[in-house]
Amino acid sequence: LTQTTLDKIVYEYQHGGVKSNHPELTTYERKALQNTYTLYLLIATSACRLSYQKNCDLKSIALGLWAFQMCLNTLWTPVFFGAFDLKGAFAIIVILWLTITAYIVISFRIDRVSSYLFLPYWTWVSFATALNYAYILAN
Repeated sequence: LTQTTLDKIVYEYQHGGVKSNHPELTTYERKALQNTYTLYLLIATSACRLSYQKNCDLKSIALGLWAFQMCLNTLWTPVFFGAFDLKGAFAIIVILWLTITAYIVISFRIDRVSSYLFLPYWTWVSFATALNYAYILAN
């Protein structure tokens, strides 16, 4: 991420870029998108910080976990919302949660800030995991 890209992201976030790009969204939906943008900015910043740390055995493991959790994150949405495969989505999100947890533990040993940046994401995925499970029970 370049400073210009970060400046654009921050500007759009602070000045309602979501609102101007999506006028049909309600205030609640815009806030939800802004929160999602914030989470992804934290996720990206964590990996960026980690990539600039000195090389060690744990660094490659942490970046591998980061890439794997991004794949799982991308996969979960179409399985849950598109295919409505609740059990399949639950399996994916549990693996995602475990991967995020492992990333937090390993990245803590390399760069504590990178680890801390993942805590809001871990909290959100924990909540989403509970919701996914609740949907399984309800259906």
